[in-house]
Amino acid sequence: MESTELAETFLTLLRENRRSVLENFGKMLKADHIAMEKLRHHGNRALPGDLSSALQNSGPRMSSLLSDLENRGYITREADVHDRRRVLVHLTEHGKRHTAIKERYLIHRVGNALARMGETQAEQFVALFGQFLSAAKEEMEVEAF
Repeated sequence: MESTELAETFLTLLRENRRSVLENFGKMLKADHIAMEKLRHHGNRALPGDLSSALQNSGPRMSSLLSDLENRGYITREADVHDRRRVLVHLTEHGKRHTAIKERYLIHRVGNALARMGETQAEQFVALFGQFLSAAKEEMEVEAF
């Protein structure tokens, strides 16, 4: 099968499974979850700018996201005791529990789907999907039109 035909088949699969699979994974991988996961893996605290860079979000978008997380009780923002000009974002206990539960659920669901493929095919799929994402990222960086 040539690359154009493969691309059409791939896009058809994406479109056919958009609601049932992709949107559900997308909901679990929203910026709020990713931000809290970054905090959890970096000692439960970070600078807003570091989170913004990690999520590739603008400053205003990150500020809005952090306000939402703060309103839901997942994070707090406090002045840095060593440099009062800086603000540190801290993951609350509620945020830690929520993030851990959501991450375990996501790992469980993806793990079950991969297990249905069999170990060898699952390993190959993950490796190939990583290669595809790298190639797609490079392709998206090429100026089009």
